[in-house]
Amino acid sequence: PRSTLFPYTTLFRSSIDPENPVTEIESLCMNCHDKGTTRLLMTKIPFFKDIIVMSFSCPHCGYKNTGIEDAEELAPQGIHFVLTVKTSKDMDRRIIKSNYASLSIPCCGLEIPSMTQKGKLSTIEGFISTAKENFSASLEDGYYNEMGDDFINKIKETIQKLTDTLNGDKFPFELILDDPSGNSFIENPYAPQTDPNIKVSYFDRTKEMAEQMGYSLENQKIEQSGNKTSETKEEKKEEKKEEEKKEEEKKE
Repeated sequence: PRSTLFPYTTLFRSSIDPENPVTEIESLCMNCHDKGTTRLLMTKIPFFKDIIVMSFSCPHCGYKNTGIEDAEELAPQGIHFVLTVKTSKDMDRRIIKSNYASLSIPCCGLEIPSMTQKGKLSTIEGFISTAKENFSASLEDGYYNEMGDDFINKIKETIQKLTDTLNGDKFPFELILDDPSGNSFIENPYAPQTDPNIKVSYFDRTKEMAEQMGYSLENQKIEQSGNKTSETKEEKKEEKKEEEKKEEEKKE
């Protein structure tokens, strides 16, 4: 049977290491409270870094869930992306949204606040399609009935805007991804060249941002300082090895 990790691993097929095993852990199903299986796979995203892909499946009730986590700690700074989506090809761009990131597409009213869902790896089309499906399912199930006709009409308008965006009627439009953890990513199809359709900026996270993510700003600064020191030591070791290698070559 096809692994539930399949949708994520195929997004970055070239980054999968066949020698990197999938770890399986017996876990409690949050839907039926029976035993299911969580699968974990560490994989390298090209021009980014390592992430952990997680997938849960329950053989008893059929519940499935997928997500990602960062294999590393917070990045030195937060990151802010503004991407101009111009064509249907751009809709295939892959995005890594950490659970601390917020994602918005103003033209269709899509807003995914930070810390409202697990980390996710998907395409732009995938994010929009999922939002449309969730709104439509909630509308059909009567979830919005108690909120009045005006609210229901706004939901219907949002669903129509999402549909128009998927059909390409909103090109060009902007997608905004903001992440104080610095661990989100938008694929650059032009890599290693500069992406002409995206603006990337970095910012220092505030004390409030760090605390919301469960970190102390002071401890984070100490930790980053320690990491830089370790990196400097490693760089010096490598430089020394290169110098010794050159000296030996000269002797020969």
